[in-house]
Amino acid sequence: AIGAISASGAVAGLSAAGITSGLAAIGGSMLGGIAVVATIPVVAGAAGYGLVKGIKAICEANKLDCREVDKHWELVPKAGEKNEE
Repeated sequence: AIGAISASGAVAGLSAAGITSGLAAIGGSMLGGIAVVATIPVVAGAAGYGLVKGIKAICEANKLDCREVDKHWELVPKAGEKNEE
């Protein structure tokens, strides 16, 4: 939140009053400013979580396993199982 306030240039200082004023300038009120500033990290976290869950679902549906091979992660068929294709 402090970085967003500083980058926006809404206030000159980063004292308690400056941070409060900066949040109010960004979001209309202090709570609104916190909501605006906190949205991006929350959305990024949710997108990352969804990406991991989606990849795991695709791996399970296609009987794939994720293994480290030569310092890289690869999707390989699960041991002892064959794909139907």
